Amino acid sequence: MPQKGLDLQHALGCFAAECEAAGMRVNTSKSEAMVLDRKKVACTLQVGGDLLPQVEEFKYLGVLFTSKGRMDCEIDRRIGAATAVMRSMYWSVVVKKELSRKAKLSIYHSIYIPTLTYSHELWVMTERVRSRIQVAEMSFLRNLKGKMCYPYPLPLVLAALEQLRGAQVFTKLDLRSAYNLVRIKEGDEWKTAFHTTRGHYEYSVMPFGLTNVPAVYQAFINEIFKDLIN
Repeated sequence: MPQKGLDLQHALGCFAAECEAAGMRVNTSKSEAMVLDRKKVACTLQVGGDLLPQVEEFKYLGVLFTSKGRMDCEIDRRIGAATAVMRSMYWSVVVKKELSRKAKLSIYHSIYIPTLTYSHELWVMTERVRSRIQVAEMSFLRNLKGKMCYPYPLPLVLAALEQLRGAQVFTKLDLRSAYNLVRIKEGDEWKTAFHTTRGHYEYSVMPFGLTNVPAVYQAFINEIFKDLIN
């Protein structure tokens, strides 16, 4: 696999020469070039002096690939995502019944989306006292010297207790998969990418375990109950 554009151009030229020697030729009218990159990069590949047209999307075997490293194929994509997540979880977790149910819910709510670029490692562990703990190591952020934090204050314990003083009726509300009610900002999904033995995925909704999730969700809740707070 060529490491640089010039190497790729040289390899393409050799391939075209071998084809001509065998009585064949590369049809430049049906050949296209695409660069996998988050930023738009110009591609100047040529065959026999003809510049190959550069495209942002490329469809192969029913799967649509984009220059940003994404795949999209509606039904096939959803089936593939379901199969990949179920298989990876099946082999990594002892307690399969409960996790199988949660995996199906995750796929149903389109929490996981297949992706080709960026990732971090993912583990799922079991313990006697508590259920599974999801640990994510953001490998592509290892070299960053700082950490970006969402600028929203979390409630202080003393302030929360002060608001409860004198109350006689208490109500507790448990929101199931509450963090998943908040969608990831469009274009930032790749920042939550992770990989398993069956493929790369990224979240389309806010997952559990990321640094800024509590603050984002606190802002979400405060916006809903702003008329009832204080």
